[in-house]
Amino acid sequence: MIRSMREISAKKPAYEPKIVSYEKNLEKINSEYIRVRDNLVPTTFVKVDKNAQLKDDIEKKEYDQKTRLLVDHQKLEESRQRLQDTRRIGEETIIMGEDTLDTMKKQKEQLLHARDQLDAINPNLKKAREILSSMSRRVITTKIIPILLIILLVIASLLVVFFRWIWPLIPSPSPAPQTPKKLV
Repeated sequence: MIRSMREISAKKPAYEPKIVSYEKNLEKINSEYIRVRDNLVPTTFVKVDKNAQLKDDIEKKEYDQKTRLLVDHQKLEESRQRLQDTRRIGEETIIMGEDTLDTMKKQKEQLLHARDQLDAINPNLKKAREILSSMSRRVITTKIIPILLIILLVIASLLVVFFRWIWPLIPSPSPAPQTPKKLV
């Protein structure tokens, strides 16, 4: 994903003022460099017979100009390097931002898909609950019916035993003598 600096500048207007200021500094340093280079006094034109003070002044000015020229040239190179670093960082930031945005879009799609699946599962869970509750009711019913039948059979058996073998053994109360009734 290599992009030209124009596309990066169009996408990130926040970097534009810094880039413009670096370019202006670069132009100033270049113009200062050219001006100093053109104003240097060549040492071949200095006459030997001038007094030593004038020669020392010229040499001092020449040394100062060369020093300034070297310092300005070094600043120019540092500015170029900073500008290149800034552009590189801007490009990397844009690339990382785009990658992050792509990742977030994918995650959003995954979350929406998961939500849709959960929405589809909810009715199935309700239906499963209903089926399980009806199955549990049937299990309870199938257990209760045989138990009730067993209890009824036991009661019936006990009644049969009671009336068949125990009831005849119980002495019946003798009937009270009946007194004849008078007819009046």
